[in-house]
Amino acid sequence: MAEPKTKRKPAPKLTDAERHKRFVDMAKEVEASEKPDDFDRAFKKVTASAPSDSRPHRSEKPVSSESL
Repeated sequence: MAEPKTKRKPAPKLTDAERHKRFVDMAKEVEASEKPDDFDRAFKKVTASAPSDSRPHRSEKPVSSESL
């Protein structure tokens, strides 16, 4: 018979200082730019709005003829 799975203890939550250190270390590892203009340019690319289409947004329910 298979052994029952045991639950792992959740990882301890990071403090803000630990989270910041990880962020800075990763930025250095990937050689990220420290220039604010570079960040703004990349952020705009990520947040650029997609072309609109006729499909309803996921949070919107489609309108049926019965509800009219």
